[in-house]
Amino acid sequence: MEKIFLKNYKGFKHQIISLEKINFLVGENSTGKTSFLKVINLLSSAEFWYDYEFNNNEVELGYFEEIINKQTTDNFFRLGIEKQINEDDIEEKRTFRVLFEFQELNAIPTLKIIKVNIGEFDVLIKFTKKQISYRIKKQNPNNYEEWVEDFDFPKSYKVLSQPIARNILPVYILIHFIESEIYKSNDVYSRRRSFGNDLLYSNYKWLAPIRAKAKRTYESYKIKFSPEGEHIPSILRQILASKSNKEKTRIISALEQFGKDSNLFDKIEVRELGKKNSSPFEIIVKYENIEIKLPNVGYGVSQSLPLIIEILSSRNTCFSIQQPEVHLHPKAQSAFGSFLFNAVKIDNNKFIIETHSDFTINRLRYKLHTSKKEIEFNSKVLFFERGSEGNSITKIDINKDGSYSDKVPTNYRDFFIDEELKLLEL
Repeated sequence: MEKIFLKNYKGFKHQIISLEKINFLVGENSTGKTSFLKVINLLSSAEFWYDYEFNNNEVELGYFEEIINKQTTDNFFRLGIEKQINEDDIEEKRTFRVLFEFQELNAIPTLKIIKVNIGEFDVLIKFTKKQISYRIKKQNPNNYEEWVEDFDFPKSYKVLSQPIARNILPVYILIHFIESEIYKSNDVYSRRRSFGNDLLYSNYKWLAPIRAKAKRTYESYKIKFSPEGEHIPSILRQILASKSNKEKTRIISALEQFGKDSNLFDKIEVRELGKKNSSPFEIIVKYENIEIKLPNVGYGVSQSLPLIIEILSSRNTCFSIQQPEVHLHPKAQSAFGSFLFNAVKIDNNKFIIETHSDFTINRLRYKLHTSKKEIEFNSKVLFFERGSEGNSITKIDINKDGSYSDKVPTNYRDFFIDEELKLLEL
């Protein structure tokens, strides 16, 4: 389980959120769901941990004034995480905690403080134009909620003695340097784990709400991941063209099962338009004996296919997905809930899903309820609301038998009832 800390970030004044294997983000518009997904993307991006930028190819949060909470009187915002990580050559996991504080400089969010745990110490790192200094103290056995508020450090500080080319360094290098000074080690890297463990999710993919438009023909050179799924046709071609093996059989079987459960298709095939590997190709959708080119079928097929194939071709990966139910009828939305259940159970994937579909959520709950084997993963709903004090998130745990925990907010039930009533007006 991972935890995320937000203070003065966007609509959130102060929030700590725990994430499970499956997390459904539910709530009205402008309650912070997309802002929450964006910060997950940032904290899972190696770029952010290197240069602390808030704008990349997938996320654009803008200037400092666009990020800091509008109601706060503070001049900073903070982001933090807690997660379990594996040390190199050590089987036992340990807790990793980090907190970043950003202030404004020339309209840009600029890193001023990092708080991090190193070994048995808590370290408070401060950045100025000329130097990097830090204070240390023995860790207190407190929980994360207390840790993010604890800035009671000794007044004495040390200036980082390592020669540096700039006044802000990537987190993992900072920890290397400070750890070597704390433990007086001549080998800076002797105690340090591999970089990547620090990221919120080292294997992470963001899937956009609107996927790439279906084409009549495709080229094979687009294989680099894109949130819109432009690379998926080439991935599908590689899968179908590969020699028969257990992995190919697993993917095709799961793909066709989803097609039948959702009533979207029976089979998906690739038709080559030449004999060379560089030749273009078509994607064919089959309904029993009827073959139709992908652009000529319903929009739901072309929009769901990139999603399903990307997930099936991944293991041990965290996915952020925005509105997977877009262009899907209720039966297909329910089928996606069953698909999620298997994607976690079989492939050990994680999901953070922004959705308005109770069909998807309830199908997952039903799969949990009817599972004959003991379920080893946890799931929850994160209910987003907007109030006079800003945005807030209420967790609603989904029990192993599919039932909700006792504490289900009335507003959450009303949210879906209101959606149903709106449909009755049509």
